[in-house]
Amino acid sequence: MSNCSRACVLALASDNSFIYMIGNIDPNKPEYLTTFMNLILIYRLKPDGFRHWRERPDLLRSNIVGRFQPKNSLSSIITKIY
Repeated sequence: MSNCSRACVLALASDNSFIYMIGNIDPNKPEYLTTFMNLILIYRLKPDGFRHWRERPDLLRSNIVGRFQPKNSLSSIITKIY
């Protein structure tokens, strides 16, 4: 995944959970680290890791550059393609 225009990318992944790619992180601002750590705590609360836009920390809402579904997910928000 090319992400040149939104440098400094973090990924949040767990077995059987949605994977989030978060870009445009400023490593010189400590609030990004604190917010990312809070996102990890939020992420762990749901078995599939899915969070609606409004449930994500404000600082990172516009920084999501990708969300990938877990393999073999049973989540109701995923449409199966046969």
